[in-house]
Amino acid sequence: MTSVASKVDSDEAVDTHWSMRLALPFFLITIVLTYAGFVLFGASQAGVLPVTIPYEVAFLAQFAPSGTAVYLAWRRGGRRGAKALMSRLVQWRVSPMWYVVALLTAPAMAGVVLLGNQLVGTEVVWAKLGTWPQMLGSYFDGQIQGPEGPLQAIANVAGGGPAWLTVLIFAVFAIIAGGLSEELGWRGHALSTLQKNYTSLTATLVIALYWGLWHIAPPPVWEMLFSQGIGAFLPVAGTRLAQYLVLGTPLCVLYTLIVNRGDGSILLAVLFHAAYNTTTITLFQLWGQTYFWEMILGFWVVGGSIVAANRSHFFTQGSDG
Repeated sequence: MTSVASKVDSDEAVDTHWSMRLALPFFLITIVLTYAGFVLFGASQAGVLPVTIPYEVAFLAQFAPSGTAVYLAWRRGGRRGAKALMSRLVQWRVSPMWYVVALLTAPAMAGVVLLGNQLVGTEVVWAKLGTWPQMLGSYFDGQIQGPEGPLQAIANVAGGGPAWLTVLIFAVFAIIAGGLSEELGWRGHALSTLQKNYTSLTATLVIALYWGLWHIAPPPVWEMLFSQGIGAFLPVAGTRLAQYLVLGTPLCVLYTLIVNRGDGSILLAVLFHAAYNTTTITLFQLWGQTYFWEMILGFWVVGGSIVAANRSHFFTQGSDG
């Protein structure tokens, strides 16, 4: 099986500077580009800018991880380097088992949580699943802020159309916003770079930290900074960082395993990302925060078990899965 690290062109120079080995240029560019869009939109929503910034600016800022990865691949390997990275998005010839893992791990974990609560007597209203399409439409519409634009028009179609159309539109955005927008960066560039120089477990933990820092301040949090001040901003940002480290660390273990065992396929990471987001949104919106955190506890158990069962993989530098 081919190492994820070896997906980088073999004729590239070996990185010797610590910042390159830690993928810091990728992370810093990603942070700057993402937060530039988020800050502009948040400031606009707070009314401190003389112009109105559409929500589409914040939406496109989410693509900074993948966009930065493609840019860095092009800088180092030219057209061939960028093409090699992007080709991993359509690398579908992998064992069917890993498609099952990518698509069904999160739904299965949620099902275990709900069934467990049912067995111990906690009220779980399975009939709520019947409202799933409407919930997806409402959630999608609620994420879009600011003036009417193309994304709001799509949300209106999703909310006002038949259930199958709502689910289809949400599925497309679940794949685009999160999977395609991020995974060429986190699991494409960052994981490949880090695994060339560190063990897979170290690479996983570094990405979990980067991922958490990247998530701490979405547009509403920046709006809070401009409208309520730094005193309101810092506790929320700190809490979000802690939350994302807690939920992101075991997820990063699964991402590393899936991508490495899948011969470096980023398609698997995109599918896992979309399935996880859809599942957790459903769990949180239909059954509440308690069940969501029970699911995260389950991921810690699974993630720890994976590392224990695959010690040779996670404690080896440049692991080949």
